[in-house]
Amino acid sequence: DCRSGILQSPHSGLQQVGLQLLSPYLRCGLAFTGANADGEYRCQGILTAEQILSLRLRGTELVVLSACETARGGEAGRNDVQGLVRAFQLAGAHTVVASLWKVPDEETATLMEFMYKNLLAGTSTHTALSDAIRQQLERKEMRSNPARWAAFIPICRSRQLSTGETDTNAVP
Repeated sequence: DCRSGILQSPHSGLQQVGLQLLSPYLRCGLAFTGANADGEYRCQGILTAEQILSLRLRGTELVVLSACETARGGEAGRNDVQGLVRAFQLAGAHTVVASLWKVPDEETATLMEFMYKNLLAGTSTHTALSDAIRQQLERKEMRSNPARWAAFIPICRSRQLSTGETDTNAVP
Protein backbone atom coordinates (compact mmCIF):
# COMPACT_ATOMS: atom_id res chain seq x y z
CA ASP A 1 0.00 0.00 0.00
CA CYS A 2 1.61 3.26 -1.11
CA ARG A 3 0.42 6.70 -0.12
CA SER A 4 1.65 9.34 -2.53
CA GLY A 5 3.75 12.21 -1.24
CA ILE A 6 2.57 14.39 -4.11
CA LEU A 7 -0.78 16.11 -4.13
CA GLN A 8 -2.53 17.40 -7.19
CA SER A 9 -4.73 20.46 -6.56
CA PRO A 10 -5.60 19.93 -2.90
CA HIS A 11 -7.87 23.00 -2.81
CA SER A 12 -11.35 22.53 -4.26
CA GLY A 13 -11.33 25.79 -6.22
CA LEU A 14 -8.15 25.09 -8.15
CA GLN A 15 -9.82 22.94 -10.78
CA GLN A 16 -11.79 25.94 -12.00
CA VAL A 17 -8.67 28.06 -12.56
CA GLY A 18 -6.85 25.47 -14.66
CA LEU A 19 -3.79 23.74 -13.29
CA GLN A 20 -1.58 24.78 -16.21
CA LEU A 21 -1.82 28.44 -15.15
CA LEU A 22 -0.72 27.78 -11.59
CA SER A 23 2.83 27.73 -10.34
CA PRO A 24 4.24 24.18 -10.35
CA TYR A 25 5.01 24.84 -6.69
CA LEU A 26 1.27 25.07 -5.96
CA ARG A 27 0.55 21.82 -7.79
CA CYS A 28 2.58 19.60 -5.47
CA GLY A 29 3.05 19.20 -1.77
CA LEU A 30 3.06 16.88 1.19
CA ALA A 31 -0.02 15.57 2.99
CA PHE A 32 0.09 15.21 6.77
CA THR A 33 -2.52 14.39 9.39
CA GLY A 34 -5.60 16.53 8.74
CA ALA A 35 -5.11 16.82 4.98
CA ASN A 36 -8.43 15.12 4.35
CA ALA A 37 -10.38 17.13 6.92
CA ASP A 38 -13.58 18.93 5.98
CA GLY A 39 -14.77 22.45 6.69
CA GLU A 40 -12.51 25.10 8.18
CA TYR A 41 -9.65 22.61 8.67
CA ARG A 42 -9.62 21.55 5.02
CA CYS A 43 -6.19 22.91 4.09
CA GLN A 44 -4.43 22.19 7.36
CA GLY A 45 -2.14 19.24 6.98
CA ILE A 46 -1.07 20.20 3.46
CA LEU A 47 2.35 21.70 2.90
CA THR A 48 2.76 22.93 -0.68
CA ALA A 49 6.10 23.32 -2.41
CA GLU A 50 5.29 27.04 -2.54
CA GLN A 51 5.20 27.10 1.27
CA ILE A 52 8.42 25.08 1.44
CA LEU A 53 10.14 27.87 -0.51
CA SER A 54 9.60 30.20 2.46
CA LEU A 55 11.33 27.87 4.94
CA ARG A 56 14.82 28.82 6.12
CA LEU A 57 16.75 25.61 5.58
CA ARG A 58 20.19 27.05 4.95
CA GLY A 59 22.70 24.71 6.58
CA THR A 60 20.38 21.72 6.30
CA GLU A 61 22.52 18.94 4.89
CA LEU A 62 19.81 16.36 4.21
CA VAL A 63 16.06 16.16 3.61
CA VAL A 64 14.58 12.69 3.08
CA LEU A 65 11.27 12.41 1.25
CA SER A 66 10.48 8.72 1.62
CA ALA A 67 6.93 8.88 0.25
CA CYS A 68 6.21 7.71 -3.28
CA GLU A 69 7.11 9.80 -6.34
CA THR A 70 8.54 12.69 -4.34
CA ALA A 71 11.32 13.27 -6.90
CA ARG A 72 8.81 14.01 -9.61
CA GLY A 73 7.96 17.55 -10.54
CA GLY A 74 6.38 19.68 -13.22
CA GLU A 75 8.20 21.05 -16.25
CA ALA A 76 8.86 24.76 -16.11
CA GLY A 77 10.55 25.80 -19.30
CA ARG A 78 12.94 23.79 -21.41
CA ASN A 79 15.57 22.93 -18.81
CA ASP A 80 13.82 23.06 -15.48
CA VAL A 81 11.70 20.78 -13.35
CA GLN A 82 9.99 22.32 -10.36
CA GLY A 83 8.62 20.31 -7.50
CA LEU A 84 9.31 19.23 -3.95
CA VAL A 85 13.02 18.53 -4.42
CA ARG A 86 13.66 21.87 -6.08
CA ALA A 87 11.62 23.70 -3.41
CA PHE A 88 13.62 22.14 -0.57
CA GLN A 89 16.87 22.99 -2.30
CA LEU A 90 15.85 26.59 -3.00
CA ALA A 91 14.90 26.85 0.69
CA GLY A 92 18.48 25.86 1.55
CA ALA A 93 18.72 22.07 1.82
CA HIS A 94 21.93 20.69 0.28
CA THR A 95 20.83 17.12 -0.48
CA VAL A 96 17.36 15.68 -0.94
CA VAL A 97 16.73 11.93 -1.11
CA ALA A 98 13.48 11.26 -2.95
CA SER A 99 11.71 8.54 -4.94
CA LEU A 100 11.03 8.44 -8.65
CA TRP A 101 8.12 5.99 -8.56
CA LYS A 102 5.76 4.14 -6.24
CA VAL A 103 7.50 1.70 -3.90
CA PRO A 104 6.06 -0.68 -1.33
CA ASP A 105 5.93 0.60 2.25
CA GLU A 106 7.75 -2.36 3.80
CA GLU A 107 10.74 -2.18 1.46
CA THR A 108 10.90 1.59 1.84
CA ALA A 109 10.91 1.33 5.64
CA THR A 110 13.70 -1.26 5.54
CA LEU A 111 15.76 0.78 3.09
CA MET A 112 15.36 3.94 5.19
CA GLU A 113 16.31 2.06 8.35
CA PHE A 114 19.51 0.81 6.70
CA MET A 115 20.28 4.28 5.30
CA TYR A 116 19.83 6.02 8.67
CA LYS A 117 22.02 3.43 10.41
CA ASN A 118 24.69 4.05 7.79
CA LEU A 119 24.39 7.83 8.24
CA LEU A 120 24.70 7.47 12.01
CA ALA A 121 27.87 5.45 11.42
CA GLY A 122 29.33 8.55 9.76
CA THR A 123 29.07 7.75 6.05
CA SER A 124 28.12 10.32 3.41
CA THR A 125 24.56 10.45 2.11
CA HIS A 126 25.50 8.84 -1.21
CA THR A 127 27.42 6.04 0.50
CA ALA A 128 24.70 5.54 3.12
CA LEU A 129 22.04 5.15 0.42
CA SER A 130 24.10 2.92 -1.89
CA ASP A 131 25.15 0.73 1.07
CA ALA A 132 21.50 0.50 2.15
CA ILE A 133 20.60 -0.66 -1.36
CA ARG A 134 23.36 -3.28 -1.20
CA GLN A 135 21.98 -4.42 2.16
CA GLN A 136 18.53 -4.76 0.56
CA LEU A 137 20.06 -6.84 -2.23
CA GLU A 138 21.33 -9.39 0.27
CA ARG A 139 17.73 -10.61 0.34
CA LYS A 140 17.32 -12.90 -2.67
CA GLU A 141 13.74 -11.80 -3.43
CA MET A 142 14.92 -8.21 -3.80
CA ARG A 143 17.58 -8.93 -6.45
CA SER A 144 15.03 -9.89 -9.07
CA ASN A 145 12.82 -6.84 -8.54
CA PRO A 146 14.71 -3.51 -8.67
CA ALA A 147 11.44 -1.58 -8.86
CA ARG A 148 11.03 -2.35 -5.15
CA TRP A 149 14.29 -0.68 -4.04
CA ALA A 150 15.84 1.38 -6.88
CA ALA A 151 13.42 4.33 -6.82
CA PHE A 152 15.39 6.45 -4.34
CA ILE A 153 17.99 8.93 -5.53
CA PRO A 154 20.07 11.60 -3.79
CA ILE A 155 19.89 14.99 -5.49
CA CYS A 156 22.54 17.52 -4.47
CA ARG A 157 23.10 21.17 -5.14
CA SER A 158 26.38 21.89 -6.89
CA ARG A 159 28.56 24.45 -5.12
CA GLN A 160 31.02 24.89 -7.95
CA LEU A 161 29.55 27.66 -10.10
CA SER A 162 31.96 30.52 -10.62
CA THR A 163 29.21 33.10 -10.07
CA GLY A 164 28.76 31.92 -6.51
CA GLU A 165 25.23 30.75 -7.32
CA THR A 166 24.11 27.22 -6.60
CA ASP A 167 23.00 24.95 -9.42
CA THR A 168 20.05 22.96 -8.07
CA ASN A 169 19.73 20.89 -11.24
CA ALA A 170 23.04 19.09 -10.76
CA VAL A 171 22.93 15.44 -9.83
CA PRO A 172 26.35 14.07 -8.85
